[in-house]
Amino acid sequence: MRVEPIVSSSNPRFRRLEKLLTAKGRREQDAFLLEGRKAIADGLQAGCIELLVVCEGQAARVHSLGPTGEHLPRILLSPTLFRRLSQVETNQGLLAVAKRPSAQDPTALLQNAQTVLILDGVQDPGNVGTLVRSACAAGVDLLITLPGTADPFSPKAVRASAASVLTLPIVEWEPERLIAALREAHLPLWVADPHEGTTYTAVSWPPRLALAIGSEGKGLSANLRQSAQVHLAIPLQRGVESLNAAISGSILLFERGHYLEKVEPSSR
Repeated sequence: MRVEPIVSSSNPRFRRLEKLLTAKGRREQDAFLLEGRKAIADGLQAGCIELLVVCEGQAARVHSLGPTGEHLPRILLSPTLFRRLSQVETNQGLLAVAKRPSAQDPTALLQNAQTVLILDGVQDPGNVGTLVRSACAAGVDLLITLPGTADPFSPKAVRASAASVLTLPIVEWEPERLIAALREAHLPLWVADPHEGTTYTAVSWPPRLALAIGSEGKGLSANLRQSAQVHLAIPLQRGVESLNAAISGSILLFERGHYLEKVEPSSR
């Protein structure tokens, strides 16, 4: 039987999907959008896909997801409505509603973490997503976002993360509680500081570490700067004054990862 596409923007099912474009809607539904075959396939592997959203005329693309994807519930949208949800200029005609990973106790995670990444006021979702991807690749155990940081589950951040949000534990926290928890977990706090830091290649990295990255414009909040044991800087040349958060954070994460590879090659 032919399934008729949803064509009205006032349709309750479409309006519920459209709310996932906002941080409030994602929190209320405890879900987010994945776009494209590769990201959705990763979501299927992670077991978090609840619903497929298919553009009219693109139903055949569901077959590329295999038997698991073919048996999922789906909604068919007119091209006009689908474009309102899609965040790319040339879309593949496939979206999925994914359940956010189950919330975990950040205090317990800190106790067992070797490397923690803290994002403090990183407002650009593309930078946040890139840092999620780099954190996954560099072996980070936990990512903590502080107030003012873009939502890692926004469409742009998810796309920049290459769906790494599915596998990296991510929690939101308040700075005061975080600093106290870091002390209790005996995790030293290091921060990226382009103005007053020690060159990152000249330090001896500790076995366990929490690394904080601030926004390019405002930098780190005062309480994190004051609580940090070490400030790290990346030397720049040819008049370049700063790097964006994604680039500087990725450099430091991979330097950290390189150190761990040298001291613990058998455990990674």
